[in-house]
Amino acid sequence: MLKKYNLTQYLVFIALVFSFETNCASLTQVQNLSFGSLVPKSGSCEMDPSNGQIILGASFCLRNSKQGQYQLISGANERFRIRIYTSVDADYDIAFEQKFILSNDYGTSIDGIAGVAEEIITGSDGIINIDIGGILNINETIPAALSISFSFDIEYQAL
Repeated sequence: MLKKYNLTQYLVFIALVFSFETNCASLTQVQNLSFGSLVPKSGSCEMDPSNGQIILGASFCLRNSKQGQYQLISGANERFRIRIYTSVDADYDIAFEQKFILSNDYGTSIDGIAGVAEEIITGSDGIINIDIGGILNINETIPAALSISFSFDIEYQAL
């Protein structure tokens, strides 16, 4: 005896199994990173990414430093790979080697350094906090009244 199967039911089942929802992540700047006032000479200083305090080179980076704060926003409990790239300004021979902290509302905290990818999940609120500090190296005397800006890339990928 030959049995017939309803092909429509199988197609509907397959469509339900393979349906998915795409979710776009966005990166938002919460606080601009600043090393504050610098002595107009060559030198270096290091900023703690957790609080923005200068921990090495306080005679070079004098005051008003603030760590950079960013938020990666997506759906809850999504895994991301995050990498931050070193910034170099060839005009004034300046390099900024980032140190950063990734955290979520579950209490997970991961320390990272420039160029090395770290993985973390978004919290129940869908947010990964990224606090950035690091080492500022100025290898050339800069003019006293000059304001220096530099940019760096934050790369993120949903896994």
